[in-house]
Amino acid sequence: RREHVSRLLAQVEAEHLLNKRLGDLSGGELQRVSLAFALDPIPDILLLDEPVAALDKTGRALFYKLVHQLRERYDLLTLIVSHEFNVIKQYATHAYYLDRTIRAGGPISWLESDPQTAQWFTSLQEDA
Repeated sequence: RREHVSRLLAQVEAEHLLNKRLGDLSGGELQRVSLAFALDPIPDILLLDEPVAALDKTGRALFYKLVHQLRERYDLLTLIVSHEFNVIKQYATHAYYLDRTIRAGGPISWLESDPQTAQWFTSLQEDA
């Protein structure tokens, strides 16, 4: 069982945390451990709701990089709720803007090029 957990943690660059108590983990470490256990077994869909809300800039970048790598490695449908359009643009293939209903959605390239959706997403960046 210990070897299995070590392999899970290695997938999220957290194998060094194997012997740490959960209460001793930082916010970023806890998020990576949670992500590791969400991968056992590999799901069809990974749903993350504001997964980096409590993380600093470095922690956010690492977490999204790991999710991106896992998505590609396992061909994993990943849904992430986020208010950070700059991050979404960097890692997502598609995005949806919700405001009580779906206001816009589609491939990132289209969302940026369409004047109305670009305005919505620009307002998101200003509000953040």
